[in-house]
Amino acid sequence: MTELLDLIREGRAWSIEDLAAHFHTTPDDIRRQMEFLEHTGCIRRVTGCGHNCQGCASHCSAGINPDGFPAFWEILEH
Repeated sequence: MTELLDLIREGRAWSIEDLAAHFHTTPDDIRRQMEFLEHTGCIRRVTGCGHNCQGCASHCSAGINPDGFPAFWEILEH
């Protein structure tokens, strides 16, 4: 999970599918890891890219969530 947190810390938007491919695992496995990290207060899911764009490829390479916005996670510093 350390490598997953390092990728999140970079600030790039990742889709679940992209993360699964990057780590050579399944989307379900990534979802479980992300849910665990959210539940423990390590990360928070954020919707919208924060760049005021409309899904641009340069900033918003994540998949689109059901609300139509790119989704990404941020590290919650304790």
